[in-house]
Amino acid sequence: MNRRLKWVATAVASVLAVATLAGCGSSTEEVTASESGRIPLRVTSLGLCNEIALYAHDAGIFQKHGLDVELVKSTGGNAGIAAVQSGSADVAFVSSAAIFNALAQGLPLTIVSGSGVSTPESHGVIVATDSPVRGPADLSGKTVAVNELTGTGAVLTSRWITDAGGDAPKFTALPFPELATAVANKAVEGAQVTSTEVFEVTKAGTGRSIGNPIFDAAGGATPTALYATSNDFLAKNQKAVVQFTDAMDEAATAGNDKANNAQKFDIFAKYCKRPAADLAQIAEQGYAGRIDRDSFMRMKSILAETKAIPADFPVETKVADFAWTTG
Repeated sequence: MNRRLKWVATAVASVLAVATLAGCGSSTEEVTASESGRIPLRVTSLGLCNEIALYAHDAGIFQKHGLDVELVKSTGGNAGIAAVQSGSADVAFVSSAAIFNALAQGLPLTIVSGSGVSTPESHGVIVATDSPVRGPADLSGKTVAVNELTGTGAVLTSRWITDAGGDAPKFTALPFPELATAVANKAVEGAQVTSTEVFEVTKAGTGRSIGNPIFDAAGGATPTALYATSNDFLAKNQKAVVQFTDAMDEAATAGNDKANNAQKFDIFAKYCKRPAADLAQIAEQGYAGRIDRDSFMRMKSILAETKAIPADFPVETKVADFAWTTG
């Protein structure tokens, strides 16, 4: 198994941009089993400290489900979508807001799996330790860093600030590894981050969290990320995609089981380059393979209310039938 993330260079200005990417052929071809008897599948990854697909990869869960997954490193969900469009990846890891927006713009994609679900402590907005900012309203009109301008973080952070009586902030996009540094250097007033960065800046004394818009602004749990593939790829490779969804569901169940934490954190640590002992202390998001309809529809409502997607857009019809939870 290839245990290194393969980097793909992209220059993505928006979700509609198609990147010129090195390597592979069209993702609309039918994939066939390799000499191992397993089907190769290229899946984009951000190498995050709570990305459950990394656990599925290294723990052999994808192999168990008949897949040889190659992790293709991308800088964000929009880059992942561009990689799927260009044929350099088969399945994209993408924030909920980014994939909802892409679907609303008519991109021929289908959501095929969940990944994470927000909790009250799974994310945060961090500010410098000595910042006068104490709550969301204090970020009114200020510059806030996010990973993607069209991502879930930007949409829900803006909603969180305006709900508190402030004006929408000015967002700037930075890669995940640069968000906390930008706050510490006071290049931005705040940054929307995961609980990993909240833990690190608190431990280092360089920053603090003022709350979690990903949970609070949505009024409860919502999908933090999802997986999507092109309609063409799904039509020709549904068996492989169902195997992927089954594997993600098994990985999520294991990830939510505290008895599996030791192996999980060791795997996450390798990819996100942080000590496993630190990761074990960090508040986790929930993990999801198949998608809970209630939390999905909560995200849809928020994005429609904020006009990120049209109010009448039936995004739930863009989820593969096999990707929903049952019961």
